[in-house]
Amino acid sequence: MVPYNCPTIEQDDADYVSKVLLHSQNLSGLSPVVQEFEEKLAEYVGYKYAVAVSSGTAALELAIRGMYLIRGTIDIVSTPLTFVATTTAALDGAAGASLDYIGRRIAYQDVDGRTLNMQPPPTDARQLWLPIDFAGLPAEEITTAYVHAYLLPDSLRPMLIVDSAHSLGAKLSNLPSMRTFSFHAVKSITTGEGGAVVTNDRTEYDVMRQIRNHGRIADGTVYHLNCRNYRMSAVNAALGISQLRKIDKFVDIRRGIAARYAKELPSCVQHPVWSDNHAWHLYVIRHSRRDEIKQLLADEYGIEAQINYRLTFTYPTLTRFRASVPNAEKASLEVLSIPIFPKLTNDCQTYVINALDKICQKLKL
Repeated sequence: MVPYNCPTIEQDDADYVSKVLLHSQNLSGLSPVVQEFEEKLAEYVGYKYAVAVSSGTAALELAIRGMYLIRGTIDIVSTPLTFVATTTAALDGAAGASLDYIGRRIAYQDVDGRTLNMQPPPTDARQLWLPIDFAGLPAEEITTAYVHAYLLPDSLRPMLIVDSAHSLGAKLSNLPSMRTFSFHAVKSITTGEGGAVVTNDRTEYDVMRQIRNHGRIADGTVYHLNCRNYRMSAVNAALGISQLRKIDKFVDIRRGIAARYAKELPSCVQHPVWSDNHAWHLYVIRHSRRDEIKQLLADEYGIEAQINYRLTFTYPTLTRFRASVPNAEKASLEVLSIPIFPKLTNDCQTYVINALDKICQKLKL
């Protein structure tokens, strides 16, 4: 089976993690190793502060809770073409920070039909915008709209948190209030499981550090309610430090794979929009007969492909948030992620390209 994605763990990663395991005096989330990872991550993405946590989902929830505790209740506008955690973590974070938010709506904004990034929402109310960098392509339209909207009166001025789980390694603006990252096994770098929030605001940084540690301040007093343990361990952080040293190499390899796909994949499938500033976490092709293509890839060629994503409001627990999003609706029926990861060999990529070509011929696409 050719997987659609897999981690790139090398001997230097294992050596560094072993060193921390053998010599660290503290393996918990309060370890200096975690702080070192936070400092290196913040420097890499161009923000002042980073807060490392136990997962990308925890990072989203932490960011939303921090924003609500500092700024007050704000309506959330997000994209439905994303992993379900973007929505559920936003709702959980808002509910945890503000009891009057429970049961309120999250509004969904349609995506751009080409990039599949969220379209800028209308600025007719004070809102929290929560887009994603789809597949690794930075949502620059949202950042531009946010800069323009920042000149509006406070009653209409939006807040912006970008779910950048896919885009570490691309050149990212540090204008959003916060960005969140995932270090799941198949992301640009991995900590095994883990995530982080970055910010330029010292108050946001301090509040999020408290929230991730049961809501406690330095003397152990519980300052925020409804908080949990979101800490990252020193072992996870050690792997993150080692992987972060190689992030540019990993992304360069992904870009090379993407460039070959763009040149050699059959024209019967729609290719993603090309950008030199793309982390290529996913390579997402499109076709109206996506399900048949996916099945044939698996059954006849042993190639794994993923649907990224079904619309979040199609999940039973989120149907009450259904919205009119024609571009996202169409995309959700067509998108298919094919293998792209640093360990994908030239021979394996050739196999994937040839398989898709044969499938297109077989289905007469």
